[in-house]
Amino acid sequence: MPSPPHEPKTVLITGCGGGIGLATAMAAHRRGHRVFATMRDLGRRPAALDTGVETLALDVTDPESVRDCVESVLKATDGRVDALVNNAGTASAGFFEDTSDAEFRRVLDTNFHGALNVTRAVLPAMRARRAGRVILVSSVIALNAQATLSAYAASKWALEGWAEALAIELAPFGIETALVQPGAYRTAIFDSAPTFTQPDSPYSELFASTEARFREAIGQSARDPQEAGARIAALVDSRRPPFRTRLGPDARIGHLVAQLPARTRHRLLRRLIGFPARANPER
Repeated sequence: MPSPPHEPKTVLITGCGGGIGLATAMAAHRRGHRVFATMRDLGRRPAALDTGVETLALDVTDPESVRDCVESVLKATDGRVDALVNNAGTASAGFFEDTSDAEFRRVLDTNFHGALNVTRAVLPAMRARRAGRVILVSSVIALNAQATLSAYAASKWALEGWAEALAIELAPFGIETALVQPGAYRTAIFDSAPTFTQPDSPYSELFASTEARFREAIGQSARDPQEAGARIAALVDSRRPPFRTRLGPDARIGHLVAQLPARTRHRLLRRLIGFPARANPER
């Protein structure tokens, strides 16, 4: 059975170099848990983690790195991981035709396959104890995919579908699965995202205007990631966490928009970023 609320737990979190991952690690530590915060490059370890949080290098796309990291955690905890927070993520911006297959694979490898890799490594220990919780950080974009974000949306949609099946498969072993869908938070994921467009692309003018509107909207609505971190850390302790938790008012609005008929929803999303229903004829 899961541990009672606020009993110290072992929590493994991916993608803690900043943003929501860092905020979750700090919030879980404040709740008294033993936190293993992981990131690809320990040379960029945030100073905030010097407060007792244990840090490990982890590249979620590298099977050897995943194996070494999880083995280190299990060795340090006598085989115990109470909660795994799959937060590591990346993004890119560009219209589908302008985005290479390699870039799609890069985004999917981190956001989707990375979560599979780490979860697969942790599950045997959870099954042995007949207890555990797998928390997956998805996105409101999974509900309402937007132009220029097709690779990111595809990765999060895949994550959601996998989580639905995973929840059913793991329940007999006492392992719970939970998704969180953040809206806009002040993180570096989109600021650092590579952009893809070609000078002679039929999408170049649309991309310039769409990206500007998108970044403006994010800047106006983005919230403090500490809020998201606190909510995710609370899910570690929740007796019966909901399967989906929406983080932020825009995520809750996004859920309502997702209930609209597809054509109505697409029309609304186009207007949100000033996207025309029909492009000008090619010159």
